[in-house]
Amino acid sequence: SSGINAEYGYYITNNLSFIMGNEQGSVLNREPLESPCKVTWSKYDTVQINGREGHASATMCNKVYIYGGLGSEECLYELAVLDTDDGSFKEIQVHEQKPGPLCNASLTSIGSKLFLFGGLNRETGWNNDIWSFDVEFGKWAKLTATGIKPSPRDKHTAVRWGTKIVIYGGFGPATEADLLEDSEDEGEEGVQFTWFNDVFIFDPENNSWEAPNVAECIGMMPRAAHSATIYKDRMIVFGGKGSKARSQDLYVLDLGTLGWSIFKDTGARPLPSSFHSATQCGQFMIIYGGRLNDNSHSSQLNVLDCETGGWYDPVEGESPAPRGQCTLSMLGDGRLVMFGGSNKFDMFLQCCQEYDTKVYYLNCNELKSVKIPEPVPEAMESADISVNQQYDLSNPSNVTNDAMEDKCTDGKTDESGDVMLAGV
Repeated sequence: SSGINAEYGYYITNNLSFIMGNEQGSVLNREPLESPCKVTWSKYDTVQINGREGHASATMCNKVYIYGGLGSEECLYELAVLDTDDGSFKEIQVHEQKPGPLCNASLTSIGSKLFLFGGLNRETGWNNDIWSFDVEFGKWAKLTATGIKPSPRDKHTAVRWGTKIVIYGGFGPATEADLLEDSEDEGEEGVQFTWFNDVFIFDPENNSWEAPNVAECIGMMPRAAHSATIYKDRMIVFGGKGSKARSQDLYVLDLGTLGWSIFKDTGARPLPSSFHSATQCGQFMIIYGGRLNDNSHSSQLNVLDCETGGWYDPVEGESPAPRGQCTLSMLGDGRLVMFGGSNKFDMFLQCCQEYDTKVYYLNCNELKSVKIPEPVPEAMESADISVNQQYDLSNPSNVTNDAMEDKCTDGKTDESGDVMLAGV
């Protein structure tokens, strides 16, 4: 038999089956900050789409393009578009060359084109193909790119950085280098799959891949089913799942210096989760949902003010149902659109039992910068990094007592393996 439950990390493809690690790591609990604003979820009553999880989305103007996902135990492959102005939803019929059914791939928009990378197909497994779709002419093209490309994977992140695409992490077949690195690990005989911690940059202008030499951060685990956004030439990564546990750690990659750092934050960070969704709206990183350590799902929306480092929850009123593997899409007019996802995980069947078919939105123009309380001198617990000073991201040279980052190369690890900044 063959099938996929990419939501939990459990796969059966031909005669192969295995389960991703699900141990529980330490949990960081902090007092929430007072929200400086309130936003309310609304629903597109006239729009209903076939439920799915693990699909990919990208926006152009006020349209949301959706590809793939897993629904009703089948991988979906159609490209569809939701026009949020008139509420219409339609599949885009392409009869020529096109990608196959995929789940947990990534879709990124640049100009008038969509770029689809990676993903998992229930018949052929993982892939590292990159396709472009010309929205104007309605045609797919499989790109032949130069340079060092990522190995086959799914559950990675892909973020637009100017005219380029940055790929990070994911899960898939181990490369020869991965196998050599893990050869001394006990109990790993026969394992041919791994979690990734690598970074790749794709340049659509000349169809080229780059595998930059990135300075590692002490204690940063390889991961999949995490989230990533871009703010001021920095890629911010939250959570995800590695070989042992879901996490709630928060890192930042400076794409100028190619160095990882811990993002210093304050307020109530989201709980350890995988398969949550994230997007960026100006200075605010927005995270919704995800699967928690007890395999339940979250319905909380968390906002990180990237200028002050403060987390807050601005939602008032009823929230959509808890879920993982939905998509968040930021429109040009400031609306945040959420679609799909799954809930009610069955441990025996290793899959979720509910797929959401509704489309929700809220107005992110109402988000405001959060006030940070005065510094507290007490040492923070475990993975917590003390943050109370503001940091101006327009001045990256200011790295003294900044709220954004301290270089991990200047840090040390505590007993939990988390990086603690020198002098904190």
